[in-house]
Amino acid sequence: MPQQMTFSDKESAYARRNEISRRFMQNALELALSFGDFQKEIDSHGPPGMVLGKTIKRIRNVVRFEAAALYLVGEASSDLRSVACWPNRTKQRVTDEMAFLINHGFVAWALRERRGVTVFSKDGTHQVLLHVIATHARVRGLFIGIFPADLKSLPDASLEVLSIVLRNTANALESLACYRLMREQRDNLEKSVQHKTEKVASYEKQLMQAHRAKAIAVLAGGIAHHFNNALTALIGNLDLLEMIGEKNPEVKEHIDRLRPISQRMAGLTHQMMAYAQGSQSRRRVVSLEKLIRDVTAAIRRVINPMIRLVFELPPDHVKAEVDVTQIQMVLLAIAANADEALDGAGQIRICAHAMTAENAYEDFPADLDPGGYVCISIQDTGGGMDQETLQRVFEPFFSTRAVGRGLGMAVASGIARNHGGWIHLDSEAGRGTCARVYLPAAKR
Repeated sequence: MPQQMTFSDKESAYARRNEISRRFMQNALELALSFGDFQKEIDSHGPPGMVLGKTIKRIRNVVRFEAAALYLVGEASSDLRSVACWPNRTKQRVTDEMAFLINHGFVAWALRERRGVTVFSKDGTHQVLLHVIATHARVRGLFIGIFPADLKSLPDASLEVLSIVLRNTANALESLACYRLMREQRDNLEKSVQHKTEKVASYEKQLMQAHRAKAIAVLAGGIAHHFNNALTALIGNLDLLEMIGEKNPEVKEHIDRLRPISQRMAGLTHQMMAYAQGSQSRRRVVSLEKLIRDVTAAIRRVINPMIRLVFELPPDHVKAEVDVTQIQMVLLAIAANADEALDGAGQIRICAHAMTAENAYEDFPADLDPGGYVCISIQDTGGGMDQETLQRVFEPFFSTRAVGRGLGMAVASGIARNHGGWIHLDSEAGRGTCARVYLPAAKR
């Protein structure tokens, strides 16, 4: 017969069971505390996959589920998507079980409860643990674990430890998401600050150039005024001498030599006055197509006959309110510059279109009004300009071919500005030049 246990033996066995249970609880709590530590992953700003990988490892150390999976809430669709399943061969089983639980409202119940809930499986032979992965702010995902219906097969307090693991997983995912959002906002802010700083620097540069151009324009206007007074007297006296010396061939010869010189000086004075914005413009509404067609013959006269001239004309309804003569002077000056760059061979393309200030190819000048504009571009296939030349091209009497050559581009810039527009040059050495003349579109 088997020996019957004495009271002392029963008491000793009971004490051993209590001690084992106490040790398990202590180990479980220590394990739970260690499982709450995702600080390393958060500090390293690693991807969510690092946290999920560590979560799976911890869950498998706590409970040996027959099948388990992690689902995360999609950022865009808010749908649950599977990100991990173990063992891998049970993936279809978990998928089928999830479909059953969703259709019968168990998943929605678990999401509302914000804690672990246990229900029977589809066939009733197992139990399924559904535990939301959520912080106080939002739901991050869902854990599903399948185990036998006999709950005694699970160690005491294991589900409580599992709950701690999943809650800390949610907090870690939330921290990483917040850090990613702050990093994106910081990067966007830095880009915005950099863009604003560059824009302010650009505006300051434009303002300095405008002050410089204004000072030069005042000087040019004063010189032009004195030149004009002197030329008026000179040409008047030449006219008188021509009347007196008609019968004297020697005097007439000298007058004929002085006449073209005085005319060139009068033309230069007219250019200086135009640069100084002293000339009165007579503006009218004109279509860009007509404006460009009317200036074509004059452009062909100033460029080499070997240069190919190509036009892309806009529809007739694209119009601007301009002084036609002055704008034609602008186009002729730019065409003459392109002719010099091509040196007898190549192509000049002239095209035009309507646009708004926001669609400009470069930063919109700070001192001009936003709104509708027209753009006339003149592009050549010449050698282009380096940055140093590009910055000085609108200076009076600046030229790379001959020092003190003339005022063509300076006058063109002054006329464009006087019309409420501007000229932008886009050029690189060896890649040609594109001059874009922007003018306010007609408002009627």
